[in-house]
Amino acid sequence: MKISKRAIIVTLFVISMVLVIICAIIDGNSDPYSNTTKYLKDTFDKNEYGVTIIDSNKEEDVTESFISENKELYENGDWDAVMENFLSGHYHLQIERNSDEE
Repeated sequence: MKISKRAIIVTLFVISMVLVIICAIIDGNSDPYSNTTKYLKDTFDKNEYGVTIIDSNKEEDVTESFISENKELYENGDWDAVMENFLSGHYHLQIERNSDEE
């Protein structure tokens, strides 16, 4: 029995696609910015990690203004809009206390 190269390539392709799908199912809907999300949400709540939101362009603290401008969105559960505002503002987070230090 002779197996063609095409059959081998198609079989390998199908196996690789199945593995990609299985890995996606196992990982679930993982957030590529999970730490950013965690610390930014904490900023709206207790801010137990001492998070400061910094404007990357001006290198200044914009925590209070960002929270006041986005508080209603956060309270309404519109997290996508909050993240869009964070990303479009070219902000970054400064963390005072690491979550592992608790």
